[in-house]
Amino acid sequence: MKKLAIATLIAILALAVMPAWAEEGWKTLNSTEHRFSLDYPDDWDHEVSIDALLTLMKTDGGLPLVITVAAEKDTSNAENGIMPKYLETEMDAVEREIAALGMGDAVTLERGESQVNGLPAYVLDLKLDLMGMAQIRMYNVIVDMGSSLVYLSFSGENGSYMKNAETFTKIKNSLRPIGEASELQPAPESREREY
Repeated sequence: MKKLAIATLIAILALAVMPAWAEEGWKTLNSTEHRFSLDYPDDWDHEVSIDALLTLMKTDGGLPLVITVAAEKDTSNAENGIMPKYLETEMDAVEREIAALGMGDAVTLERGESQVNGLPAYVLDLKLDLMGMAQIRMYNVIVDMGSSLVYLSFSGENGSYMKNAETFTKIKNSLRPIGEASELQPAPESREREY
């Protein structure tokens, strides 16, 4: 789960450095290693790093927004999927990492068990007050895909976050398990995508 904490830090730090983004459209991220796929907007700049499968960045009114997708093998030894106590511990670690940055006070808006497309998940939704200069929203969710845990994070200045929350919801709701490489498909209700 250390990768998930690192991916969170990448999302926070990426808020400060924003390159230009690509042309409009949607693409699909397929992870055969972690057996999931999801759709993402192509009009956001996107990159892959060692700690994240995908980092999406965009400016809205001059303010940066960052969406991070990371995954790792589930080593929790959960017999029947997600282990709430294990994920509670992991979200505690994420919350501590954010507090350790010393960038301001964090208020927890939502924390606990949830679902994403019928898959068990755990949510941590925070609002950060950056020393009275800005309010940052950061929504984190860990989704149990069986053999892997998928981590999604969306962060940005509160107003820009709210204006773009629907895009993140579409990304999150497009998350789906995949089988063999021959079974890779776009989301059932999705319109035609660039691949």
